[in-house]
Amino acid sequence: MRNNLCFFLLLAQTLGFGSLQITFSSGSTNVVSPLADALAAWSTLIMLVLLLAVYWLYYRRSSPDPAEEGIKKSLSSTESATLINFFFLAVLVFVLTYKVFSPQFMIWFFPLSPS
Repeated sequence: MRNNLCFFLLLAQTLGFGSLQITFSSGSTNVVSPLADALAAWSTLIMLVLLLAVYWLYYRRSSPDPAEEGIKKSLSSTESATLINFFFLAVLVFVLTYKVFSPQFMIWFFPLSPS
């Protein structure tokens, strides 16, 4: 099983809660562990909870000032930077908690990296 939650599996092995093997088959590197299947089953829920936390943090940070009236037509540079940082964080959470990791996922970060 290719599992992106390898960090947690390595941590569990270090703490003595499980074993871990890295194998190479079918052109991919695979993590084999009894915990891998359990983490893979929970990874979607973990991803949703963490993404909701990111969205909630963004909502709390960017909630409009009650004194402002009307709809703004453009974002300030600070608001734009905050939005890009939260986009980056949301993509990072998705990549780190998804069941399968591919190096191609790293391309998703290029548009969000500072220029």
